[in-house]
Amino acid sequence: EQFCEKRFEKCSICGELVRPMEMQRHRREAAELHVQLLEERLEEERGKAERDAAGKATLDEVLQKVTGIPKSLQHHVTNITRQRSDDIKLEVRQRAEEIRLEVGRQLNKRCVWEIKNASALKHMPKDESIQSPVVHMCGHAFHVEFFPNGVGSSGAGCSFICLP
Repeated sequence: EQFCEKRFEKCSICGELVRPMEMQRHRREAAELHVQLLEERLEEERGKAERDAAGKATLDEVLQKVTGIPKSLQHHVTNITRQRSDDIKLEVRQRAEEIRLEVGRQLNKRCVWEIKNASALKHMPKDESIQSPVVHMCGHAFHVEFFPNGVGSSGAGCSFICLP
């Protein structure tokens, strides 16, 4: 005999699959199990009802206390809450702007380093350098070290750039 769910009904109490014509027999034979299952469900529902009643009592108590607070104090609490909310919103906006700027810096693919008094560089000795401010590029932070008259065996008129 093949099993096909379409040929069976599901018992609403225990969930067992039963042939449609045998549901009455199933209920008679499984009566004790059904009573036990229904008692368990009833106990669960009583527990839920008790928790709901306790929750409602707590909410009623809170409501009673809130309505007992003078209106001026209620307004004060409302104003403080609103002010704190505004402070938090401002802080979030500021932090978002900081993050936006940092992301922009990290995604930067070029830099400009303006060297003040550049004419003095040609008088610097070989192997002497100047260092840029911190450069943020492609997710990295570094300095550029510039040797205007080269290093070691650099030829005349040559410069050297290093990323230390």
